[in-house]
Amino acid sequence: MKKLDYTWDERYFLLHLQINKQEGQKVQAQMIRQFRDGSTQQEMIEIKPKGPSHRFLVTRTHPQELSFTCEYPQDVELEAFKLDDRAYYPTESFFKN
Repeated sequence: MKKLDYTWDERYFLLHLQINKQEGQKVQAQMIRQFRDGSTQQEMIEIKPKGPSHRFLVTRTHPQELSFTCEYPQDVELEAFKLDDRAYYPTESFFKN
């Protein structure tokens, strides 16, 4: 598995994550959120097989959330875009693997 570790900052609270994959490939990614008290919360992201890419929104779920890790399969590529919180559009890509 590959992974993206991201720490929330005071300017951006929203991200678009884009999974680039082969047409027809079903993909699962896992989000692990870390909180100030040391607790974590996990969730599975199911990527449908239709299309070569899938973009989804990730937001900070609570003021006590510090960061998250997105784990995804070796054979796909993940690209992350920070969102301007005032306009909700991607600003620029800051991660591509």
